[in-house]
Amino acid sequence: VGQNPGPGSFPIQNTASGPNGYVETLGVTPAASGSGFSSSPASVKVGAGGTGFVNVFLNGGVAGLNTGSVALGLASDGADIGNGLGSTPLPGQTVSVSAKGYALAAATPSTAAVTMSAFHVGSTSSGNFQVQNTGVGPSGYVEALYVATFAGMNHGQLSSTPYLAPVGQGASDTVSLSLTGGAAGQNSGIVILSLTSDGNAIGNGLGLTSLAGQSVTVTATGYNYAAPQYQKAGGDGTLTGSGTAYTLDFGTVVAGTTLSASLDLLNALAGGATSIYTDLLSGTFSFAPGSFDLTGFTSFSGVAGGSASAPLTVGFDAGKEGFFQEVITLNASSDNTAGLGSIPLGPIKLTIEGNVSAVPEPATWALIAAGLIGFVARRSHRLDAA
Repeated sequence: VGQNPGPGSFPIQNTASGPNGYVETLGVTPAASGSGFSSSPASVKVGAGGTGFVNVFLNGGVAGLNTGSVALGLASDGADIGNGLGSTPLPGQTVSVSAKGYALAAATPSTAAVTMSAFHVGSTSSGNFQVQNTGVGPSGYVEALYVATFAGMNHGQLSSTPYLAPVGQGASDTVSLSLTGGAAGQNSGIVILSLTSDGNAIGNGLGLTSLAGQSVTVTATGYNYAAPQYQKAGGDGTLTGSGTAYTLDFGTVVAGTTLSASLDLLNALAGGATSIYTDLLSGTFSFAPGSFDLTGFTSFSGVAGGSASAPLTVGFDAGKEGFFQEVITLNASSDNTAGLGSIPLGPIKLTIEGNVSAVPEPATWALIAAGLIGFVARRSHRLDAA
């Protein structure tokens, strides 16, 4: 449809019988009727035993079966053989004509923009859309649609169903999408649709016709998992470690010393992501009461990326000598508000330790002082003797 077919033709034979030179010429005047049909030439003369041809054209045909006719005005013409009998009208005849028209396939995506599933960095995102063959025409007179796809994304690797089997008239097929290696934040891309109208698939003999390409935009939102991280905010002791194991070491102190350390539990940002694209942090602490005074180690939730939970304080009243140690286990979760749920992060252990040495008794201090005095005196005597 939209492309005029080549002309068809049919023969006309002068079948009158008689001796050579005694059969008049057949005069034919064709006239086509029916939407878009025309004929040529305007007249045909066919000698005795000869054959002439009438050409038929179709202009502006539609999808489906186009029908018409060619009325043949006929006359027997004696003038051409010089018999002086002039032209004698003959009964007319009619020839029926038809032509099959086929509509090209047409592609209509179900959407111009696909929002893929939210994902955590390190996992995949998926999505899909449909492409329908919306070519218009009677059943059986619309070509099939062939679709090839090419996809790209600004982060990671976006893959798409490489091609769709020929999609019949009115039918749809699905283009599936998968994103791997996406980043936290908005990931954007595009799927290019290369389109072809396929006459071979319906056997009309018209082959393949390229159609104008189309595109569908794609977006996917990525989130970092919450990232709990202890940090020392102030006070005594040294905090070391990372990941799932930390140590707060008060070192060695003498009995009677009182120490205190302040800690923050941060939901750390990573990979340049903002708090919008970082899961919330929640958690609970578990520990057995020991020698350290713990404040703030209670359940919490809703800590945004880049923020910290309520302050944590560890007090150490070194009342007696010995080595003291306590382990606090944080059971944290990464809570996503975009439908990815709450993901356990596994236990994170904070080991608190301190070593307390004894305070010497007064008598012990006296002995130490006497020993020092004696040592100094002996050294001075040796120097005088020298």
